[in-house]
Amino acid sequence: MDNVENKYKQLFENMTTAFALHEMIFDDNGKPIDYRFLEINSSFEDMTGLQKKNVIGKTVLQVMPNTEKSWIDMYAKVVYTGHPTSFQNYSKELDRFFEGWAYRPQEGQFAVVFSDISEFKIIEKKLADYRDNLEKLAEERAVKLVESEQRFHMLFNHTTEPILIIDLEGNIIEFNNAAEKSLVFSEEQLRDINFFNLFTEGVGEGEENKKEILFPLNIDRGSKSTETVLKKGDNETFPVRLTANRIQTGSDHYIAIIISDITEQKIMEKTLVAAKEQAEKASQAKSFFLANVSHEIRTPINAILGMVYLMQDTQLTEQQREYMKNISSAARTLFGTINGILDFSKIESGKMQIETQSFNLKNLIRDIIPAFSLAADEKGLEFRTNIDEDIPEYVIGDAFRLSQILSNLLTNAIKFTEKGYIEISVSRMVQLRDIAHLEFAVKDCGIGLSKEELDVIFKPFEQADESVTRKPGGTGLGLAISRELTVLMGGKIVTASTKGVGSTFTVKLPLHISKNRDDSFSPSLDVSILKNAKILLAEDHEITRNVLSEIIRKTGAIVTIAKNGIEAVELVEKNDFDIILMDIQMPEMDGLTAAEKIRHLNKPGVKDVIILAVTAHAMIDDIRKSWAAGMNGHITKPIKAEALNRQLCAWISSRKKGIPENGSTKSEG
Repeated sequence: MDNVENKYKQLFENMTTAFALHEMIFDDNGKPIDYRFLEINSSFEDMTGLQKKNVIGKTVLQVMPNTEKSWIDMYAKVVYTGHPTSFQNYSKELDRFFEGWAYRPQEGQFAVVFSDISEFKIIEKKLADYRDNLEKLAEERAVKLVESEQRFHMLFNHTTEPILIIDLEGNIIEFNNAAEKSLVFSEEQLRDINFFNLFTEGVGEGEENKKEILFPLNIDRGSKSTETVLKKGDNETFPVRLTANRIQTGSDHYIAIIISDITEQKIMEKTLVAAKEQAEKASQAKSFFLANVSHEIRTPINAILGMVYLMQDTQLTEQQREYMKNISSAARTLFGTINGILDFSKIESGKMQIETQSFNLKNLIRDIIPAFSLAADEKGLEFRTNIDEDIPEYVIGDAFRLSQILSNLLTNAIKFTEKGYIEISVSRMVQLRDIAHLEFAVKDCGIGLSKEELDVIFKPFEQADESVTRKPGGTGLGLAISRELTVLMGGKIVTASTKGVGSTFTVKLPLHISKNRDDSFSPSLDVSILKNAKILLAEDHEITRNVLSEIIRKTGAIVTIAKNGIEAVELVEKNDFDIILMDIQMPEMDGLTAAEKIRHLNKPGVKDVIILAVTAHAMIDDIRKSWAAGMNGHITKPIKAEALNRQLCAWISSRKKGIPENGSTKSEG
């Protein structure tokens, strides 16, 4: 694959035609409003004067504000339909003419391959001037006509692009030196050849169709382009783009054909397709690997945390209780690490989704503070809060991801501070209509950062101190994930730091103020609602099965065990259940297949039974598969006993109010 990628990069960078890959940007109503640069080659930089570092990641309206909307609409049509299109346009900002071809390499994206045709446009203009003024010049300025013809022929013969002048029957009337060289014919041979005899057999749908494409006689002025394959004098063939321009002298009509060799473009297209297929295979392999890693790590973590929970309900000595605390802390650290890697993978692949639900902002801040206040107190640090009273109570956004960002920043602040204080502040800077621009700032008195260190801390897997003697650990993903999540929510993170003094990380975030005073899904903690509830637990991992069943039985619920999907389906055929907790990865029959079979059982009420995936598979594609299989929710391992009971209570309660068709539930473990 390295050889394929190297070959692709060499072709990509050395091709003489400019290439750019973009993604289309739509508004909330699905209308195209802009497009973003994803990749360009060196020829693009040479032709436009735009540098890669100044355009990648930016939109065209940021780079070239005067871009006409008609071009955005044209590219959007390519993205919508998947049909390629050719075009010519003039850039006012670059004062150059370009001719190109746009196509859709994948959903939501379009690629543009183009070349600088400014020189050819000069020729076109001179041809048009020559056409419009020929009779007048012949009558009034015969001498200047000769001079003009001489200048035209000089320009005509010295241009690097092959040009043919043909009549309406295809007879070659005139040609330049470049055409003679490109087509590998002598001057005498070219004058005896009909242009249409240069086409390879089987190309197009007959001579009349070719004439219709190449001869734009129905337009007063302008040109038409088409792609085909031509034969050379040495019997070799090559792909070309033919651009036809009409010339009229009195009542006589001629066609000027500009021949552009697109061999490199066609090679590039094939290489891009092959590279895309290779990249897709690599991406699928990566997703499969991450899904398995998630399952293999989360399942034993879930068992460890469950055992700790059950042990804490037994008679323990102070030393044993301390051991349990340390085991729990280590397991949660490992859980945080795997979550960080999976989150970064989702962001990197563009599969991270930001939710938009109403939530209580003040409650979110209030819930975060106790755990970090305790962590600061254990290090002898003062924990300060400065929350403005005028911040909105209810806002619309992703509460889970906002909590994750603030938790990452607070964790870092406590980790890198040995004395002094930690402060979290929340303030409303400005409010425009129903959007509040908020600032969430985390300040510490820790080691601080130099300018050089500030440049790397937001890069994935990077840390300011990479020495083997550093005290704090971590993967170096926390800040990178926090920044990407903030950007996905429409905000940014600003950092101020002084080496040896401390740092302040400020999250600037616009949040819509919500008029809905109800949290969308607030599970109850009253476990009495679970008494005598019939719950089927399908889980092949023995320790996890024992832990989960013991946790659920403590609520008074009745638990039935299935060790695989086949047993689960058989038990549902013979018994009625209120909730089915279904593991995904099981022997004999997996949980997705079992859920589908249960939904299709010929048994009254089986379509309404609540099926929840309780699984270590945590990627967004896994959640979608759970929904597609007919499950109501997706709970990710590891999960704390309290969080599991909260979900069970909520779903049992929801049966009385109406069950949501699908819903993804994040683990609180």
